Parts: sequence; structure tokens; C-alpha cells
Amino acid sequence: MSGAAKPARGVLDTELPELVSHIKTPVFVGGGTAVSHQKKVTQSGATYLGENIASGLQLINKTLKTHKPR
Repeated sequence: MSGAAKPARGVLDTELPELVSHIKTPVFVGGGTAVSHQKKVTQSGATYLGENIASGLQLINKTLKTHKPR
């Protein structure tokens, strides 16, 4: 997930943690929204990517290579 707009109410507090807990693959959040709400993104269990596309893609690649299904 990536974005620069303010997320709708409940997305970071409720919907993102639910998504993380219900799927077997990692959830990644990047962009301006992730930077503005880094603590909520991290607390949800999602992987914070920040705004740098290159380093975000590297983190996604590294995470998926070492990911063990839940």
C-alpha cells in the first residue's frame, strides 16, 4: 500500500491490522502516508517502507526471500 493522502478513519487503526492478521503474506506500506503515520503502520504489523522507492523495493525483495508463511 502506498499513498500521500490522509487515510480514511479506521484504515490504520482497524483495517490495516486486520489485513495483516488475515493474510499469509507480508503487508508493506510506503509513501507519504507511511511516513506521517509510521508508528501506526509498525504497530499494525505491516512493514514500513518510507518514501524511497529503491530502498523500499530492496526491503520488499529481502523480506519476501526470507518470508516463512504464517
